[in-house]
Amino acid sequence: MDNGKTRTILQIVVACYVIYLAYGLREGILSSIGGRKIALIVAAIVMVALSVAIIIRGIKILLKKEDEKENSETEDDK
Repeated sequence: MDNGKTRTILQIVVACYVIYLAYGLREGILSSIGGRKIALIVAAIVMVALSVAIIIRGIKILLKKEDEKENSETEDDK
């Protein structure tokens, strides 16, 4: 496994953990009032949005690397 693939997989795992943490904020959101509640909602939304973007980007990178690997193997066979 190359270094870039390992880094991409680690980024996906960390992004999943950040989504888990954002989900954990729901306790704080439910018990808070006023401006703090709005700040927690915004923080949770931003955390989830960025994490989903990182996961999608990571999957695209992994698929691209796999496709490049298959293409190089078929060119070597010719």
